[in-house]
This record gives sequence, C-alpha cells and structure tokens, in this order.
Amino acid sequence: MEILGWVGALIAILGTWLNIQKNKYGFVLFFISNLTLVFVNIYFKSYSQAFLFFVYTIFAIVGYIKWNTPKSSSTRY
Repeated sequence: MEILGWVGALIAILGTWLNIQKNKYGFVLFFISNLTLVFVNIYFKSYSQAFLFFVYTIFAIVGYIKWNTPKSSSTRY
C-alpha cells in the first residue's frame, strides 16, 4: 500500500508539470492520483487526509470541465 501512495504522489507531480505547461490533461492525472490517495488514506485510517484528497478529486473534475469550456468573448479577467 505504501508503494501505491508513492505512485499517487508521482502521478500528481506529473499532473502539476502538465498544468504548468497549460495542458488540461494534468487534471486527468490529478483525478487519478487524488482518487488513489483517497483509498490509500482510508486504508491507513487517515480520514482527514482521505477527505482532503476527495475534495481535490472534485476540484480536478471541475478544473477539467472549466478548461474545456470555451470562454465567451465578453468575459474579461
């Protein structure tokens, strides 16, 4: 199970690198790594960490959707 935690961490690092490169598939890797870390933390009975990674999993889904939604030309940031 410890190895699975390391795999999740390495996938998250790769996801961060993809986001730095403005690649939306970083969110896909975040989804995978965060969901993996939810189960790892449940296994180790670290429920607060499991909850945190569950929230991060939701954020990864929302981020992917937002990056796939075209911006309207009237929206300014």
